[in-house]
Amino acid sequence: VLEEAPAARAARLSRYAAALGGRGNAAQGAGVFTKNCAMCHQVDGKDGIQIGPDLATVRHQPMPVLLANILEPNRSIAQHYETYSVERVSGDPLVGVIGEQSPTSLTFRQGPGVTTTIRRRDIKAMSVVPQSIMPETFADQVTPEDMAHLLAYLTSATYAQAPLPDAKTATPQAIAAALLDDRQDQKARETLAREAAPRATAVVQAL
Repeated sequence: VLEEAPAARAARLSRYAAALGGRGNAAQGAGVFTKNCAMCHQVDGKDGIQIGPDLATVRHQPMPVLLANILEPNRSIAQHYETYSVERVSGDPLVGVIGEQSPTSLTFRQGPGVTTTIRRRDIKAMSVVPQSIMPETFADQVTPEDMAHLLAYLTSATYAQAPLPDAKTATPQAIAAALLDDRQDQKARETLAREAAPRATAVVQAL
């Protein structure tokens, strides 16, 4: 993987600095999310496809950190969402994020609606790739103005107070984020914790 020149990185961050002014509109940001992010991300376990992390987990990040992580996806790759390179005993190699697992197989998420399931015995070697599955060209798709709206959506109080995720169908990451969000109603979080008890192991691993 070729490293980006520091000057190019600085120029891109400078171009989007205006997005940190706090003038974004959260409602418009929801539209930016749907158009540009929902093919790989969800919010509180809904409104998208689960390939990358649930973006409920970033609501408490300072905007400068969040912006840098969006513009430089290889900068900080969330745990459990690492990209793997897989060499098979026979057949073409593949690259993807681990999804469903069983004692005999692994399913890799490779893109919107694209998954491949491989039997464990058919895997010759597997290693982590130091590169996010999120494209580094995201900045080419979103204007600084739209980025401001997106940041407002991801960090706004309205977004933070969205309905709690469903204990049975939401991702463990979304449930964990909701349980840790002290801006949510305490009794509602206690109810969510009880309802999610059968999935406690997965939720704890997502913390």
